[in-house]
Amino acid sequence: MSFYRMTAVWSGPGGPGTSHFDFVDIDVLGTPNFNACLTAYRTYFNSLAGYLPNEWSIGVSSEIQHLSDAGVLEELAPVSVVPASVTGTYTGSWAGAVGVCTRLVTAEILNGRRLRGKSFFVPAGTTVAFDQDGTMNSTALGDFLTHRTTLHNAVLAQEAEPVVWSPTHSVKSAVTGFNIADRSAVLRTRRD
Repeated sequence: MSFYRMTAVWSGPGGPGTSHFDFVDIDVLGTPNFNACLTAYRTYFNSLAGYLPNEWSIGVSSEIQHLSDAGVLEELAPVSVVPASVTGTYTGSWAGAVGVCTRLVTAEILNGRRLRGKSFFVPAGTTVAFDQDGTMNSTALGDFLTHRTTLHNAVLAQEAEPVVWSPTHSVKSAVTGFNIADRSAVLRTRRD
């Protein structure tokens, strides 16, 4: 079964970067509401704008990619409403490669290991997201987990199910849970 991909483009000093979010169609009689899915992702980023430095913005893609199981682009799904970009509102100090990592959990076992995914929110404001020892503060942990849960449920409500795709095995599996790493994440490339 093929899957869909929404891309968010991060723009700012040291950018650009991209984040990919994959999902499958769970409505056998129709297709997901792509406009509402894009709005859900935009709402997620907007709800976390206070952690994003004001020199940065995140734009939700103007198209949804329809990919084969092997990850080959098959077509572009129609989107009639493109959400506005989200601009960060944080004005304090930040480090360009440091932010928050959300780990995506699945029930899929491949070669004796659980299939997992990650998404990054980088950069994140130093004073609002982290304690002085480099761990996330409790407010930020709560905010990121709450908004990720809200995003997950909003996408499911549009007959779409978030998945993790393994390009190595050409396998995808439904996201069954997620957690936020209680430490700062260092992004090695803007394509993570």
